[in-house]
Amino acid sequence: MPRPFVFIVPGDARERTVQIKVQLMVRGEDNEELTKRHIPLIEGTLHQVFSSSTAEELKTANGKEKLRELALRELQSALTKVAGKGLVEQVLFTSMVMQ
Repeated sequence: MPRPFVFIVPGDARERTVQIKVQLMVRGEDNEELTKRHIPLIEGTLHQVFSSSTAEELKTANGKEKLRELALRELQSALTKVAGKGLVEQVLFTSMVMQ
């Protein structure tokens, strides 16, 4: 993705600011071009998924993995509606910072 996602999540004591850098795994030039064409949809979908998480979930490896899997499912669903296929095989978190 061209830029990191920055969002606020609720926590037990206070809200936390989170930054996640994401890479998408796509196979084939045709699928890559289709994916690039739908970047606004992808960014909106990922931001919605990420913003629905909590600080407690993001503190654990299991919570991060569940978020990654949910992001993939939601992306594939959204892309199937507009492009006829899921296009994205994996959502990879290349960096995550929570303050």
